[in-house]
Amino acid sequence: MTEPPDPQPAIARLDERTRLLEKRTDELAANGGEEEATTEEKAGEKPKKSRKWLAFLILGILMAVVLAVGIPWYLHSQDYEKTDDAFIDGHVVRLDPKVAAYVTAVHCDDNTQVEKGELLVELDARDFEVGLERAQSMLAQARAGVVASGAGVQQAEAQRLQAQAKL
Repeated sequence: MTEPPDPQPAIARLDERTRLLEKRTDELAANGGEEEATTEEKAGEKPKKSRKWLAFLILGILMAVVLAVGIPWYLHSQDYEKTDDAFIDGHVVRLDPKVAAYVTAVHCDDNTQVEKGELLVELDARDFEVGLERAQSMLAQARAGVVASGAGVQQAEAQRLQAQAKL
């Protein structure tokens, strides 16, 4: 039969651990509850609090980069239209004529600033002159019609007076 192992070395190890824990407890009580750096921390390993700070720093830098790149890209994309074949740059301003005519001269260049009331184009006046002459001839016809109607009224009045005289 084998003999059981001697318990004395195990008891000695437990006594040593107990003594170290009591010493550590006394040190903590003397420091007001603040722990000193452990041997791992003294060896160069950073505590977990520093890792959290580092994570927030990296997250902040990443967000700053995203904002620094994203905002200018968004603002740029608002001004430029992208197609499959080309880029269109500029603001389109539609000019709608109130009259239909041919353009004889253009008095401004592309992409130049113009002021209110400034002459931009000259239109061919021949169509307007023809329209004016047509309107004047219609006015003359209308006036002639008024004169003729006035003569007709005078003639009718004369006939009425003649008819009354016969009665």
